[in-house]
Amino acid sequence: MIRYISLKLVAFSLLLVVSSCEDAVVSDNYGTITGIIESKVNGMPLEGALISTNPASRSIKTDADGRFTLDELEAGDYVVTASKHEYANGSSAVNVRKDKVTDIVIQLEDGDLAANTVKFSSPMPSPNQEDVGVPITFSWAYTGVSDSSDISFELEVRTPESVEPVIFVEDLVDTFYVAQNLSYSKNHTWTVIAKKNDEKIGQSDFWNFRTVSSASLPFMFVEPDDAHIYLSAGKDGTKHRMTQETILNNFPRANPVTDEVIFSASYNSKNHIYLTYGEDRVTDVISPLPVDGNHHSGEGFCWSPTGDQVLFCHYDKLYRINKDGSGLFTVSTAPAGRNYVFVDWSGIAGKIVVQTRGVNIYDSEIYLMNPDGSGMTRIVDNANGRTEYPTFSIDGKLVVYTHDNANVNDPYGRMYDSRIYTYNISSTAVTDISGNGKPDGTNDIQPRISPDGSKIIFVNTSNTGTGQKDIYVMDVNGGNRELYFENAEMPEWR
Repeated sequence: MIRYISLKLVAFSLLLVVSSCEDAVVSDNYGTITGIIESKVNGMPLEGALISTNPASRSIKTDADGRFTLDELEAGDYVVTASKHEYANGSSAVNVRKDKVTDIVIQLEDGDLAANTVKFSSPMPSPNQEDVGVPITFSWAYTGVSDSSDISFELEVRTPESVEPVIFVEDLVDTFYVAQNLSYSKNHTWTVIAKKNDEKIGQSDFWNFRTVSSASLPFMFVEPDDAHIYLSAGKDGTKHRMTQETILNNFPRANPVTDEVIFSASYNSKNHIYLTYGEDRVTDVISPLPVDGNHHSGEGFCWSPTGDQVLFCHYDKLYRINKDGSGLFTVSTAPAGRNYVFVDWSGIAGKIVVQTRGVNIYDSEIYLMNPDGSGMTRIVDNANGRTEYPTFSIDGKLVVYTHDNANVNDPYGRMYDSRIYTYNISSTAVTDISGNGKPDGTNDIQPRISPDGSKIIFVNTSNTGTGQKDIYVMDVNGGNRELYFENAEMPEWR
């Protein structure tokens, strides 16, 4: 009887063991970091240096050859820090990948250079801060010296993927630095070194932060003060500058399929189309010909519905080009004496809408055509006052555009009562959607439709032509008009 019960207990215990093994979930998403710790002065390996990581894993010490191994680390970004008595700490940012071994070298400063007279505090971005906007203002405070004369700083910023620092600035006399060109959606590590008379007197910790993802910033616009393109999450969100090296940037247009953006910028004194893409915001010029024409300021271009081609206006020609700059093709030639100045392309409607302009700035007509340039049909006749900015509604049933309701042909292009209208392609009905919401003495211009088709973003400005431009959002029927961005123009949705 006792033997029978024992056998049952053994069987039950084995069942528990088997069940436990079956229930356990073991991650295999591991990698390894190996490395060597050396003296920066003579390159000799350092035995007994303490190795730690952030995020924390475990702490070990280097062997007689200065080497260490950290295995079974979850894949991801780490900062490896080495410390040893009478040496300054050293760190390295590392990206651990599944089933891969990443080898690093960390050099520690010793002797007089390891002095830590200066202590750092109040770092911004703060440690482990998420969604840090670009550009970034790095700042810090320090204590430990009574005489701050002749003190300078070095700032170093790295990413786990970078061999060299993505930012290295020396001889800073201020306790802040503005960095313009950091990538979006990336982990970064930064540190500050204090020097006095070129001798190191302190180094900060290695602080981590992550830049904001551009995907979380659906609004784009241009600020006239510096003519750069900015991204923003909304009217109460922080703005983030997108363009860095290009100048006089205009009319950003979001790719309907990818995160790419095209815009025009000055190149050899003419407006050419630039493509920017990826979280690193790599920027290339793609148009061999400028976006130009009668009374033109670089606004006539758009994406194809499939996001792989671009249409653009060049005097009396409408061109199509691949987004890599190849395959330039003439789609259409404007009527005699006229230039193409605006264009949009609807995949749902299977149509292109264009605006042509004559010699005078107020001499405008709007046409529909097929994607191959055939079947060109005028839908908005040349009328007194400026007509501009044609764009399709999301469903392709409407063409949204602006017209100066004052019907004044001003030779200098001034508009007195520009309003946003819709043209129904099926019924030919025209509707004023600016309505009574537009303040007297102002113009509504530059309309763009939201990705869900429910809103219009546009610019309102004084009809003097010299007033501040502000960006508003309203319903597609003209209701709920709301200020979003002050001193901004050329809005776009992403």
